Amino acid sequence: MYKFGRAEGEIRLQRQDVAERFKKQMLDLLETSLEIYETILLDSPADVATDILKTRIGAIKQWIDDVLDDVIRVMEDDAKDEEWALSVRIPPRVAQQMLYCIAKVISCGRDFEDNDYYLINRIRLILSLDNSITLKILDQVLYHNKKEDFDRLIQQLDADQRFSFASLLYKAIQADEKLHPSELKYMQNINQLLGNDETVLELVEKEGMDTDHFPIFNLTEPYADYLFTLLVEIVLCDDEYDPQESEFITKAAKVLGIDESRKEHVEQSIASALIAKSTLFDDSFDYSGDC
Repeated sequence: MYKFGRAEGEIRLQRQDVAERFKKQMLDLLETSLEIYETILLDSPADVATDILKTRIGAIKQWIDDVLDDVIRVMEDDAKDEEWALSVRIPPRVAQQMLYCIAKVISCGRDFEDNDYYLINRIRLILSLDNSITLKILDQVLYHNKKEDFDRLIQQLDADQRFSFASLLYKAIQADEKLHPSELKYMQNINQLLGNDETVLELVEKEGMDTDHFPIFNLTEPYADYLFTLLVEIVLCDDEYDPQESEFITKAAKVLGIDESRKEHVEQSIASALIAKSTLFDDSFDYSGDC
């Protein structure tokens, strides 16, 4: 199920649009590089070097086309991905933008799953990108995706629903009575929901501190599912899941109409994805099994 109940056809078009815009951007960049090279060496005996450059640029463009087409096919048909052997070295700037594009394609309309991170890791190794750069790229994609989600939410929810939504997010942050640095980014989402209104934020914080009271929601299933998924993401983002947080998630599931099967699926999926992301790309991560 895609976020907010979006249709498969809409997501397919979005993936294609992301990929095609990137291909055009890279084509323009590579052709400009060739033009600059030829201009600088004008009237120089550089025919052999120019031919080699054209061949390598052609190989890069073909590789980009093949990988993006295969990634889209894997996302849509659950097919086995290819080996994607690379015969030429990709410039660092192109490699980073390529990985960003792939991450955007994979996360169109949905959250990253653990298998997605393993696929991204395979591609980043081919591109010779180190872990720190990869983690930065993934965090950028996650940030932009979250902002797009909240922009969509704000258009669909009235003022009372946004207040209730924000207060429940705040309750999730406070569920373990600690504020972890990884939870701070969700305060930005709360501010976005509230239009950066400090007065309303104070009311949300007051409401959010009352862990026994849960707001009444009247949300359609896709929006309720999105909110529940976000709550689980918040309580798990510090790599721990203590009894207080577990109790909070159980209460939230009941309020939002999430059944036990769906609750367990969301918890397991998010925990697996967070562990995969950290173990693959975060060199400082030491998984203790608490998540």
